[in-house]
This record gives sequence, C-alpha cells and structure tokens, in this order.
Amino acid sequence: MPSVSKTAANASPQTEKPTHYTYLKEFRTEQCPLFLQHKCTQHRPFTCFHWHFLNQRRRRPIRRRDGTFNYSPDVYCTKYDETTGICPDGDDCPYLHRTTGDTERKYHLRYYKTGTCIHETDARGHCVKNGLHCAFAHGPHDLRPPVYDIREIQAQEALQNGQLASGEGIPDLQPGVLASQAMIEKTLTEDPRWQDTNFVLANYKTDQCTKPPRLCRQGYACPHYHNSRDRRRNPRKFKYRSTPCPNVKHGDEWGEPSKCDGGDSCQYCHSRTEQQFHPEIYKSTKCNDMRQTGYCPRGPFCAFAHVESKWKIVLILSFIKYYNRQLQTFFEPSEPHTTQNTVFSAVNPLASSFTSSITSSLASSIGSDSSSPTTLSTMNAKATPFYPGSNTVESVIGNGSFSPSPSPVFSSLTSTTSSADLARLFRELDEAKRKIKQWEEAWHQVKQACEACQKDAHEAKEQAKTAEAERQLAEQKWEETERKLKELQGDFDVLCRTPGTPLLRSYGELEQLPLSKLHSIQSQLRNDLDVIDGVIYQLQSKKCIVCQKHDRCIVLQPCQHYVLCENCAPSKTECPYCRAKILKW
Repeated sequence: MPSVSKTAANASPQTEKPTHYTYLKEFRTEQCPLFLQHKCTQHRPFTCFHWHFLNQRRRRPIRRRDGTFNYSPDVYCTKYDETTGICPDGDDCPYLHRTTGDTERKYHLRYYKTGTCIHETDARGHCVKNGLHCAFAHGPHDLRPPVYDIREIQAQEALQNGQLASGEGIPDLQPGVLASQAMIEKTLTEDPRWQDTNFVLANYKTDQCTKPPRLCRQGYACPHYHNSRDRRRNPRKFKYRSTPCPNVKHGDEWGEPSKCDGGDSCQYCHSRTEQQFHPEIYKSTKCNDMRQTGYCPRGPFCAFAHVESKWKIVLILSFIKYYNRQLQTFFEPSEPHTTQNTVFSAVNPLASSFTSSITSSLASSIGSDSSSPTTLSTMNAKATPFYPGSNTVESVIGNGSFSPSPSPVFSSLTSTTSSADLARLFRELDEAKRKIKQWEEAWHQVKQACEACQKDAHEAKEQAKTAEAERQLAEQKWEETERKLKELQGDFDVLCRTPGTPLLRSYGELEQLPLSKLHSIQSQLRNDLDVIDGVIYQLQSKKCIVCQKHDRCIVLQPCQHYVLCENCAPSKTECPYCRAKILKW
C-alpha cells in the first residue's frame, strides 16, 4: 500500500490514511460484479461500495502535475443527465457531475473527511445517519486535510500577503478559513449594512439567494437563504417565539418547515437559523470558536457572542426590556382623564431616565473594553429599534427625546415621596420582575417538554394499537392454520389405517352413480388432495433437505440458500441445492 495517495501524489505531499485512500480511489468508481449476476445483497437499500447504475458512478478525482483538478469540486456540469448518468463530454468533463448522493463532490480530494459529522456513531462505529460510507469525519482521528487546486492556493496566498485586511494579525489560519473570510469581507464591502447587528437580525437569511440553485458555495458567508431549512422569517414582520415548532423539530433533528400547517403565521421557530438568530437568543451564549481559538470565521454572521461581556449585557438588556413592558402594562391608562394616567405620565420619564442611565453605563463599560471594539456600536443608544412599537427595550433605549429631568407632575410626586421609598419600590419591582422571569422561563420549558411528551405518547399509543392489531390478526391466522392442519392430519390418519376407500364407500356402488355425481366426487377428491399436498409441502419446506429431520437454520454464503440444519451444515462443502461452493455459513 503506497503511503501517498495516487490522486494527490503528483502535486501534494500529504499522506493519506489507508481507509481514506481506498475511498478516494475506489468508492463507486467500478461497477459491482455481484449486481451483474443479480446477487448483490446491498441493492435495497443501496449501500454497496460499488455502483450499480450509471448515474451512481463517480469519477476518480486527480490532481494533475500542473496543480489543477481533473474536474471542479464546486461547479456543477449543466450537460450531465442525472437520470441516465451520461455527460456528452464523458470523463473529460471539467465540471462536477451530480451523481446519486452527490458522491463526486462529497468524496472529492477537496472535501472528503475535511469536516466533522454532526451525527453520532452506533455500537459498530458507523454513522447513525449516513451509515458505513459517511463522507464526514467522526472524531479527530478521522479528519484529513483538504487538497486544494493550485488556483485556490494562489488566491489564498494573495490574501495572506495583505489583500485581506481582516486576516492580518490572526495566527495559524487555515486557507479555507481565509477563503471564507474573504467572501465575508466581499459581502461587507458590497453592503456595509451587514456590519450592523440590527440589520443582521432583521435581514440575515430572509431573502432568497439570487444565484442559481446549488451554485452558491458561500454557506454561512452568504447572507441569503438557499433552501427552506436555511430560511428565516423577518422577525419585524412575523412575531414568533424562540421555541422550536413541535411539528418541525423532533428530538435534535430539524425537519422541513412545510410540515407545519401554520406556515409563516406559526408562532414558533421553523429552522435552526430562526432559533439562533431570534432576538431572545441571539448573542446570549459565547461562541465556542472564540473560546477555543480566540477567532471565529463567521464574523458578523455568527449568532453567538464574541466578547464575554457582550452576552451578559444582552441578558441585562433583556431584563430592562421586560421591566419596561411590565411597567407600561401596569400603568397603561384605560381612560384619557384618570388618576392612573397622571401616574403613568409621571413614571414614564423616570423609566426612560432609568433605562437610559443603565444603557449609558453599559455602553461606557463596553467602550472601556479594548477587546470588544464593535460592541459599542452594536449597543448604541441611538440604534434603530429592532421591534417597532413601545413594548421593547430598544424603544426605551433608543428614545433620546425623553428628558432625564422630571416633569412638573413628577416634581409634585417626589415632593411627597422620599427617594428612599422610590429606591425601595424599585428594588421590590426588580425582585418581582426577576421572579416573574424565572417563572416564565420555567413555564415555557415545562410546556415545551409537556408538548413533546404528549406527542411522543400519542405516537407510541398509535404504534401500540397497530402492533396489537397485527398481533391479534397473526394469532387468529395461526390458530386457524393449526386447526385446519389438525383436521387434515386426522383425516389422513384415518385414511392410512382404513383399507379400501371409505370415502368412496359412503357414496354406495360407484357403477350405479350418475356421471355428473362421479365428476363432482372427483373434483372434491382432487381439492382435498391439493390441500394435503400443500400441508406436506409446508412441513417439508421447514426440514433440512439432507436429513429431513431437523428444522432449517443455516444460511449458506454466498448463494444465500436456506436449506440445511446445524447438524448437516458442517459436513457440506457445496450447497445441496445449487452445488455452489460454500464459503461460510
């Protein structure tokens, strides 16, 4: 076994692991010989290592001596027929063929085993989602570095030499990371609004990508969606919670949003993107890439916080948001001229001053943090409100027209109320708000768990009903078969013990019977004989064809015949049914 892959040997010094080498070189590149003989057992479902039909055939990826690939790992061929598997340009086509399972791309030198699979492995070490032939790595030991086209390497070197300003000063960046960063920089240059957090929350993945389907390779670096699972609803237009929709998400898996009958009017999240970029969750958890490496390749399109203080501030601002909503709800006037209206007009400037002072202190604390230069602009007190209306923290923080100085009504109120009483009231209000927030979160969690349990219980109940009905039907058929078998065996025993033909004697002298009666008796006897033959065949089909005593229990390989018992199998080297050589059983 050579230590360097033949596909990469001409221009790449990297060493491929034996398993990786085998898949890169041979997976689905040759036709299955057993399938041609109609003996392949991995056809349904199709899990064979080799291809069965032409549209499953994959070309072997090769990096030529000049450093280019024999076909692109990204650009799909427009002439390739996905049904027949035929391209007019044949194997010389320089573009990617969309074979069954997209194997030409997944098992290309550029992508095979270069990313970590999101699914777990079973007891045998196979991917629970993609099976034995999973094209993604399951653990660090299974990862391999990508092989790049020379043109991509040249572009990356150009970026490293100063053409990518944001890459300067970032150590040990992989070329793929630099390429992704370059695409993000290009997007930000074309539309600087993507640098604003509010704009990202309102517009990221809400519009469809203008590029043809499957031709946009930017991934998360593309701010537009490419399919229904990648799409977000604009939370300015659609009010929905951060809780996953029970009709779309089952366990850890997100399904198709179309499974929800509510559509865009549903009040729950329909995709992982919608949940991660929901205003209630967005930037509330620190980014793992920042924790581990101190750098995140997703840049402004990352849904997680890059500065430790930032996600804490988000929680504090969520607190202010809830406080403002509860305060306005409590003091909302029901009539235009009431004492309650007077109190509300007095408290509203106080709330505005209170929240503005907290925001100012937070902004100043952020500004003093040299490690978070972008956070201050994100939390700017004059930023455009994300949710329109007066029931959000942004409406309080962003309203600069409120004067921190008290109104005349508030002056009259404070003349009779000491500052200590006001401070005490605010402390009690804060404590009450904190408890309400905890109860709300606990209630949402319990409700979500309850809904999931109810759905699982309903599905389990339906499955149990179906299984019970099938079991009862099988029992009835088994009992009926046993009853008929016993009757036939009894009749057969009587026939064997009695000389002559007792059934015929019951009809009297046969010579004196009419011809039509004789035909009727003949037909009845033939039917009975057919039944007896069927019973005999069923009994014999369960017995070993060699000894005719023991039940069959051995499957012979490779012919797959089920004809021997465990006593006779060891003494046979050939299948007694087809005379094929026995390799194992």
